[in-house]
Amino acid sequence: MSIKPIYDRLVVKREETEAISSGGIVLVYDEAPKQPSGVVLAVGKDVEVSTGDRIVFSKNAGMEVKVDGGTVLVMRESDVIAVID
Repeated sequence: MSIKPIYDRLVVKREETEAISSGGIVLVYDEAPKQPSGVVLAVGKDVEVSTGDRIVFSKNAGMEVKVDGGTVLVMRESDVIAVID
């Protein structure tokens, strides 16, 4: 099964990041500052970002969808805060 977004939506694979304090201590999951980011896997036809772009998005953006044994986010382009170079 594959997933193809429509209109202004994108499919994003969330990046799992480990938070480390300035002193080098790995922060406990609940205390780690969260910066939701991911890689764009697919885009609808009315979207300015491209497949493969790394993005930062709103904390509660999108809806989790299970596809091919994994989980991806389907979100609107307006939930994207920035593209990471």
